Amino acid sequence: MRHKKGWLERVPELGDYPVHILRNPQNPAISPGNLDRYGQIRDLIRAYK
Repeated sequence: MRHKKGWLERVPELGDYPVHILRNPQNPAISPGNLDRYGQIRDLIRAYK
């Protein structure tokens, strides 16, 4: 399932979480060229380690 609407219909609790949009939804890579908030995600991953 790739569409936000479909996820929210099935799991409405997700509506309270921030959304990170991929520029190419067929490529799930976390990279500056594919993720709108790459820096924020990178920092969260680093903090989790």
